[in-house]
Amino acid sequence: MAEAIVADATPGGADREDAMNRRRFRIPPWSLLIVPLMMTGCSDRSRPQPEATLGWMEGEWQGIRRSADDGREDSMFVLVVPLTGGPGNIERLRVETGESSYIGFAVRSPSEAEGRWTMLYANATRDRISRLEGEVGPGRATWQSADPRRPRISKVEMERLDTNRWRRTNRVSEDSGKSWRLLFTDEVERKR
Repeated sequence: MAEAIVADATPGGADREDAMNRRRFRIPPWSLLIVPLMMTGCSDRSRPQPEATLGWMEGEWQGIRRSADDGREDSMFVLVVPLTGGPGNIERLRVETGESSYIGFAVRSPSEAEGRWTMLYANATRDRISRLEGEVGPGRATWQSADPRRPRISKVEMERLDTNRWRRTNRVSEDSGKSWRLLFTDEVERKR
């Protein structure tokens, strides 16, 4: 596995920031294939109109991840940058759980299907890439896992609250979408 350095600034003083800036985490080598995979199949006709992009997510964010099971709140940091060469973005997130950090990485871009988007997601806890399909509209996005052979389905909803805040909710269904259980809610605000 390759190693990378997390370069996010962390509130809590210079000593804590210096320590956090040097924290290392492992990146599975296969995760480096995400960006090229996302770019295959993208054509000009599938490019969305400007009002249906995720530009409102771009920037550095900090906030709280609230677990639905026990109400636990963990600090989180998110960096979202535009995808070079067209609409879409790349997101890196870090959630400080106390005993460790949860690291996630997502790439979102328009798919070939009119009005549809694709998100590929990987994290430091599993050795696989999850593919989600979604719809993007002004100030909102809804994603759902794309493997119809699995009864467990994930649904992620993102909504812009205002120019400096957005929310993500993650739900899971164990019965192919008949019922949903909330896993967590992320609420972030723009770092100043």
